[in-house]
Amino acid sequence: MSTEIDLHTPHHEAHSHPLKRKKSSQSTSSSKRHKHATVKTEMEDIEESSEEIAKQYKKYTNAPKYDLNSEELYCVCRKSDEGELMIACDGCEEWFHAKCMNIRPELSNLIAKFYCKFCVWKGEGVTLWKRKCRLDYCYEPIKEHSKYCSHEHGKEYMRSLLLESSLLDQGVIKRVLTHVGNDVDKLHSLGSEFPELEEVKAFRQDETKLDQLSQAVREQVESLQRKIDGVKQQKQMQIQEQERLQSVKENTKVINEKLSTLIFPDAEDVKQTKTKSKKGKQKKRVDLCLCSKGEHSLIQEIASSDEMLEQIAAKVKKRISEDSEEEEDEEEVNDDDPDWFQNQICIRDKKKCYRHNGWWNLFYDDTEKLLDQLKSKESVIEKQIDDVLRNYSIAKYNNK
Repeated sequence: MSTEIDLHTPHHEAHSHPLKRKKSSQSTSSSKRHKHATVKTEMEDIEESSEEIAKQYKKYTNAPKYDLNSEELYCVCRKSDEGELMIACDGCEEWFHAKCMNIRPELSNLIAKFYCKFCVWKGEGVTLWKRKCRLDYCYEPIKEHSKYCSHEHGKEYMRSLLLESSLLDQGVIKRVLTHVGNDVDKLHSLGSEFPELEEVKAFRQDETKLDQLSQAVREQVESLQRKIDGVKQQKQMQIQEQERLQSVKENTKVINEKLSTLIFPDAEDVKQTKTKSKKGKQKKRVDLCLCSKGEHSLIQEIASSDEMLEQIAAKVKKRISEDSEEEEDEEEVNDDDPDWFQNQICIRDKKKCYRHNGWWNLFYDDTEKLLDQLKSKESVIEKQIDDVLRNYSIAKYNNK
């Protein structure tokens, strides 16, 4: 399906995307200026069903990653790097040819985030585009708080608009000259930045000053501000969860140290005995998994409860003791589950607990991922507020 970039609709911007190219791409200038120009991002219209992409993905994953000369193969075409323009996917982190992904090479600098067809199909994300410079032949992203990639292109656009547009009559030119007065620098700077209204500037300095805006704009901005407040609350919840996880990490260390002392009370004395050899008994330590099924509050409670520590120590002693099989069978009958404490905390040896391997890092990474998503969402909403204010300013200027 063909995709187009609306040049007058801001898109989420990210850091420059990793690319590899053989030659610099040449862009062709448009022969006709459009008031609301769009850029076709794909070389040709291709519609692919989910079943077709699934077949391609299966073929892609089963294809060899190296050729007979041990050279790494890339992209869906499974070819080695021959200098063609390639784009790294932000989802799977694989490299793909722009041509194979049906992306026009001249638009490579406008890619903010790229997701290959397989990641889009799997729901990992969608490709995001930076906003294009207003000059038809320029395919560079705009600078912050501008509609152009550079001051030079801003001046060139305004110059061409004055010279070529049939909409500018003598009255319009007169109003422009009246606006700049005798200030040549002011004339030269036209188009380099968006001239905001005073009420908009006042709002940016103090977000409570909404009374000077129209009711419709006020309602839009207030609605978007409520969304931002909701996102900020979610961000705060994730930050608090990270703080709880840090506390859990410290408490698990404390619990294991206390259990080591309870289960192997003589280990320290043995270690300090001068008569034992260097290869003799080393201090035995307990290193339990301590992954929790539910909230993390029980971990904190255990760390400060001698009674609970004694209960866990007793269960661990039973498990590591060298009793007969009959005694082990009896333990399984009398104890609901020797690997769990209160059916909430895993007390298996960390090295032997494959089920919860790296559980703390996984939990913490989840909060980091959610925080990144919320930050992106907040940026998008802030951009929407900017658009509302910009459109309000444009409407006011047009009505003058």
